[in-house]
Amino acid sequence: MWWQEYFRDVDSGEIPRMAAWFSPDIVLRFSNWPAVHGRDATVAALAAFLARVRSVRHDLGSSIPSEDAVFVEASVSYALYANRVVTVPSATFLRRSAAGITDLRIYLDATPLLSALEHENKAPAPS
Repeated sequence: MWWQEYFRDVDSGEIPRMAAWFSPDIVLRFSNWPAVHGRDATVAALAAFLARVRSVRHDLGSSIPSEDAVFVEASVSYALYANRVVTVPSATFLRRSAAGITDLRIYLDATPLLSALEHENKAPAPS
């Protein structure tokens, strides 16, 4: 299924592979943060977010597909630079057209991840 390929590309950590899925007019809605409009802004926002972690992995669960969209449940594991992994449940809605993904809505509680990242940033640098 196309969305499984998309998540494999996200998990690859290669921003160009992920970006290739996006239409020029994509709208990204990540959690409760303001919506991001356009491919360049979406790529920049996701790249900045993903740069804060060593890697990301989506373990896909149930999906509800339609002709041009899908709703996907997943457990998302973020590997941090301090060798800690934070896993949170998520739900993602993707809609696509011939031009690519036009609507990307990621729903998750980012609190555990953000808390771990804040703690990691306060940790003393290795000597």
